[in-house]
Amino acid sequence: MIETEKPDVVHVCTPNSLHFEVAMFAMEHGCAVVLEKPLTMDVKQAEALVEYAKAHDIVTGVNFNCRFYPLIVQMKEMIRKGDLGDIFTINGVYQQDWLLLDTDYSWRVEPEISGESRTFGDIGSHWIDMVESATG
Repeated sequence: MIETEKPDVVHVCTPNSLHFEVAMFAMEHGCAVVLEKPLTMDVKQAEALVEYAKAHDIVTGVNFNCRFYPLIVQMKEMIRKGDLGDIFTINGVYQQDWLLLDTDYSWRVEPEISGESRTFGDIGSHWIDMVESATG
């Protein structure tokens, strides 16, 4: 698709083990890239993407969409205005039911596909970003 359709931007939302290959291919073909988390399977791959993007002036980004949920935007404003008082600790979860049944499967539980960070680097990073965004 990249070679035939020549899109302006590619959103890489493949299993984590394919992020580097797809993102680099897209950038080598002049596409801007939006990557899901984690960027790559290791720091060396991530650094290679960053270096290539900088050297070729390619627009890149990482998708953290939860920070724009209306409830999170409201919470951020309430924190900014002091409506919640001083915040000392934050506790939360990123609840999902995608492995509820014994027959359920996801590539996210396979370290060779998802990486060492497993689900934390993939979906857990949304929770961390949401909290950091809201609290500053």
